[in-house]
Amino acid sequence: MPTYALTPIEDLGIEIDRNDPEIAILVGKPGMESFFEGGGETTYVCADCGTTIAANVERGAIGNMGFECLGCGTLLYLPVYDD
Repeated sequence: MPTYALTPIEDLGIEIDRNDPEIAILVGKPGMESFFEGGGETTYVCADCGTTIAANVERGAIGNMGFECLGCGTLLYLPVYDD
């Protein structure tokens, strides 16, 4: 199963205002193992700490989303996958 590391938003040169209502960033709750889990073959992890963000999902099923890492709190970006 392929595993891909999600790029921290700051590494993309993007500044995020968490108070901007036009920006959605998924933030987890204590005890969560990942934001998504499915029956696919692809897993996405945090590039900084390796925490699983989405496990066993279909590549391309989710994208253009921001996440706050469940492990280290880094803001991450999952782009749209385009075959």
